[in-house]
Amino acid sequence: MFTVVIYGFEGKYIGNSEYEYRNPKHGETHKCLLFLAQVNDEGIYEDALVECSRYGFAEVVFQGHGELQAEVLDAGRYREFSEPYEEAKRMGRALVYYPAS
Repeated sequence: MFTVVIYGFEGKYIGNSEYEYRNPKHGETHKCLLFLAQVNDEGIYEDALVECSRYGFAEVVFQGHGELQAEVLDAGRYREFSEPYEEAKRMGRALVYYPAS
């Protein structure tokens, strides 16, 4: 059994993503949420950093982590995380980035 852990981070998109997704513009810095499927809810930042680089991010600064409780996904406030949660369950990881400010 596994759990989905969310890692909050800020990083600079440098390109060369190993994954196909709607990536940000090269050189922009973004706040992001990385969803990782793990066997426990401990912060495994080495693995998270590897995934950030696979998504094309460098200069990553983590703000923390926490287990995503699936039951909160039905609440209106957290509904936007349903899709990345399901993707992390299927693929082992998912990423949400927010537009550069």
